Amino acid sequence: MITETTFPQFAKYVCIGDTIEWTHQGFDFVARVAQDYDTKPADFDCYGPEDVTRWKNDEWFYCGIVLSVYFKGIELSDHAASLWGIDCNFSDTSNAYLSEVAQEIEAEALDTARAEVVRIKQALEA
Repeated sequence: MITETTFPQFAKYVCIGDTIEWTHQGFDFVARVAQDYDTKPADFDCYGPEDVTRWKNDEWFYCGIVLSVYFKGIELSDHAASLWGIDCNFSDTSNAYLSEVAQEIEAEALDTARAEVVRIKQALEA
């Protein structure tokens, strides 16, 4: 796992299923690239005809960044937080923000992890 002082980066070109991993506040996180089948270029007004053609030719795609969270090797949530509708492989530098997205939704995943720890503790005490 990555230490708490560094944050990993997705590659310049990513594929569905690519991941980065890090540790924060005692929890281990895995961010993965997931296919977004629902988002289309027509949902936005920023793409030109060439961009749409490239999308149709699978030169770029929409993805979601999904965070899983673990504690001491135990999975607390496979889908602790996510953000969807992100264009992926759109340009030579377009994937730099995928890691930023993962870092931004970490707080939500951390909340999910903490709630899951409480739920497990309560179940064990019952």
